[in-house]
Amino acid sequence: MKKVLVITHRSENTATWLELEQFISEFCQNVSAKLDNVELIYTTYGDMVYTLESGKTKIFDSRNKLDISKVQLVHFKNWLHNTAEAPVIAAYLKSNNIPFYNSEVSLPISPGKLAQMFLLASNEIPVPDTFYAPQKRL
Repeated sequence: MKKVLVITHRSENTATWLELEQFISEFCQNVSAKLDNVELIYTTYGDMVYTLESGKTKIFDSRNKLDISKVQLVHFKNWLHNTAEAPVIAAYLKSNNIPFYNSEVSLPISPGKLAQMFLLASNEIPVPDTFYAPQKRL
């Protein structure tokens, strides 16, 4: 079964997250039910865990319990709220030949420790093992 991942920003600016999450969850279920051999799943930028270990990069979706390099397609939603993480995710997907929508997210990688570490490691420059996750995941 092909997995399509929608990554969104967890926001409570216009509605509570519980209402938004219920809508997104039902949307994914309804779309999946109408497509053969496709599962539409969602996550948030805050659910991502980034690791660099022995020079290998990995971005793990803790909501769906999978390395995002294992999905077949990604759609970035509301990524402008997560400009430190979204370009890193896009670069990771690109390096794993995973197509994604909202190509503007793949602008030059943003500055910051996370982006620098992933960029160095992807160019085979030794970096110390690193772990990055939103505070709620620690």
